[in-house]
Amino acid sequence: MDLLLNKNSILSIKGTGTLSIYVAGNLTIDNAEIKQDDAQKDSLTIYLKKSSNPAEPKTIKASSSNTGITASIFAEDATFQFTG
Repeated sequence: MDLLLNKNSILSIKGTGTLSIYVAGNLTIDNAEIKQDDAQKDSLTIYLKKSSNPAEPKTIKASSSNTGITASIFAEDATFQFTG
């Protein structure tokens, strides 16, 4: 399953603790609103599972000049595409 965070998405992390997201498919962040308390800027971790076909690695896309994210992203195999 892919994870799409777009202009209709709001991800809000408040308080203490961390949030880990495990993605089996591709990751796309397009003009999403990701809110984190200043003290919690290291609270989001995204894990991207390795592709079952080595010839077709997963894709991480971030687009739009308004997209901002502070997170650790672990990808076993992935191409990164940044636009905007």
